[in-house]
Amino acid sequence: MLIEEALNLFIMSRKHGTSGAKKKARPRTIDAYRDDLEPFVTFLIERGIVTYEALKKSDLMAFLEKVDATPTWGEATKLKVLRSLRAFFLWVDKDEDCRDEGLKSWYKALPSIPKCKPRKFVPDRPSLKRFMQSIPIHTKVGMRDYVLVSLLMDTGMRVGELCLLTLDHVKLDERRIIIPEMGKTGTRLVTISMDMARLLKGWIKQRGDTPLTDRVFTNQYGRAANPGTFDKMFNRYRKRSGVKGITPHTLRHCFCTYFLEGGGDIAKLQAITGHSSLDMLKDYLHLSGQSLAEEQERVSPLRQVKVAKIAS
Repeated sequence: MLIEEALNLFIMSRKHGTSGAKKKARPRTIDAYRDDLEPFVTFLIERGIVTYEALKKSDLMAFLEKVDATPTWGEATKLKVLRSLRAFFLWVDKDEDCRDEGLKSWYKALPSIPKCKPRKFVPDRPSLKRFMQSIPIHTKVGMRDYVLVSLLMDTGMRVGELCLLTLDHVKLDERRIIIPEMGKTGTRLVTISMDMARLLKGWIKQRGDTPLTDRVFTNQYGRAANPGTFDKMFNRYRKRSGVKGITPHTLRHCFCTYFLEGGGDIAKLQAITGHSSLDMLKDYLHLSGQSLAEEQERVSPLRQVKVAKIAS
């Protein structure tokens, strides 16, 4: 089997959720697999290896050495390539056609990936304000950018959900938004602030009618904006404002932290953000200066009634 053929079969299995995949991968994940594995395929072809059967452990080790020695790749990029390579070889191990072909999985030959606790960077309020002030709201693109950044801050949405948001999802009269279903979570309903409703109303009017898409946020050509559009946009405003570390996901961290810091309930936060479990939100309690014990002390109905004094 050709190396490129094996790669395409792997991509198709992830796309359709087969051969050991837990679920269908999102389009952005599929693109990431392609980007991460392309250097591996190119490396093998340059060594004269075009079929999977010709792959040897020495070839794999040589590729890993090249990855470690590539100065333009940071540690995060190197780990990302390694994760995709592990996923590819795990697929070879589980796929029936690969087993019938007698293809060997090199999964066990790969180094283990260290478990790193995700870094939840939360910028302070002056930094957020400086970042927002760098957006030129007097232009149409600037107005779009300001509104979408505001929406991320106001709701804690994921950037993928933001890309799928249509005009029908926005209920301005009710000050609510139906957040569309994405790979991780189903559809949910969230309330937006009065300021956010005003900003969205202004943007939708500025956006105008376009026959190309019903998405709320469009690019300069009137087509649906994608995560890549937002990545470039955030990079532009980071440079302009001098504020490092702010990304769409950083704003999700901001929403969670400041929601709890302001006295919000952790269970309600889970309903708003679509986190799969409360355990995933415990770190935000720490970042906001709260603890589960403090939250319990604040909201317990027992505090509202007279408690008999019992000698201890």
